[in-house]
Amino acid sequence: MLTNLDPADRARVYGVVGGTPLYLSWWDQRATVTQNLVELACRRGAPLLTEGQLVMATEVGEGEHTMGVLTAIAAGRTKHSEIKDAIGASTGSPTTTSPST
Repeated sequence: MLTNLDPADRARVYGVVGGTPLYLSWWDQRATVTQNLVELACRRGAPLLTEGQLVMATEVGEGEHTMGVLTAIAAGRTKHSEIKDAIGASTGSPTTTSPST
């Protein structure tokens, strides 16, 4: 893949997309690294941006706070209380029920 790129640019591309074949197939070898990054990641609806949402929906499901939790972590919030505050989640714990007698 990416045989038309010089070795240095090929290494940069692999570093950016992690060697994922689908992402490598999106790379336009005629364009510069910067042009590709703008096209693939720096504009509204860019494939590398929407791919993350698709992977989350596929792998994690449509949870109420899924994307909010990831956004909070990306913003540097790593403690449970910081994440909870960032997404506005209540502090309630899971409800347990006892069997009826």
